[in-house]
Amino acid sequence: MLSNCMTDILVAGDHLQLAPILKGSYPRSECELFGSILHCLVRGSERSMPLDDISISSSQSDIFFQLEENFRMNSQLCNFVELIYQKRFQPMPVRRELLHMARNITDHLGGTSVPTVGRFLKGMAEVMQLGKSEMMLIPPAGPKPSALFLMNLSTSLERFSPMETHLQMEAKVVGRLVLALSSIFEEESIFVVTPHRVQRSLVSKELTSFGLELHGSERAKTKSGRIWVDTTERLQGVK
Repeated sequence: MLSNCMTDILVAGDHLQLAPILKGSYPRSECELFGSILHCLVRGSERSMPLDDISISSSQSDIFFQLEENFRMNSQLCNFVELIYQKRFQPMPVRRELLHMARNITDHLGGTSVPTVGRFLKGMAEVMQLGKSEMMLIPPAGPKPSALFLMNLSTSLERFSPMETHLQMEAKVVGRLVLALSSIFEEESIFVVTPHRVQRSLVSKELTSFGLELHGSERAKTKSGRIWVDTTERLQGVK
């Protein structure tokens, strides 16, 4: 409850954060049924815009001030996020530089023949260092952040194979990738974000089979493991 003597209220948060996943159909309304207080305040300053197209036209206004210092991302990831928030973020010098990360990957792989996951990591390292790689397709247009990589998977399964089979194969690839990264980077946290709980379960099972300790796992020696596996919704605001 608010006291009568209070004159100022501070509302902090992210007006573009994903809303909870809810089942059901609800009529469209001028005030969002499941929106946040911050989102309503932002919308109040731009009432002429549709509800789904709300954006902040300036870094600050009479009721709004956007924090631009980013302690989570390097400059490349900040550039990518700017496409969503349409603001320039200032990355703070708390993350390892990409070149240093790329050298770690290259040193770990060495010059020997490496499996499929290793070739993907080698391509990542080359893009981080050189901006290109014969193993990677660079987007023909738009920003080219060297910290975001997409792996397209193709299988020889029959067309009507059960979805569970596809998800299990996907989990095995993710498991191998995380296993390699955990060997290369022995202190950093690793996050695996999945859209659905069944993927979270399969990936967790795969990583546990390698002897890796997951954050919050009952099998882990401590609850503060450095490998996180969870859904998009549950990992919001964690790190």
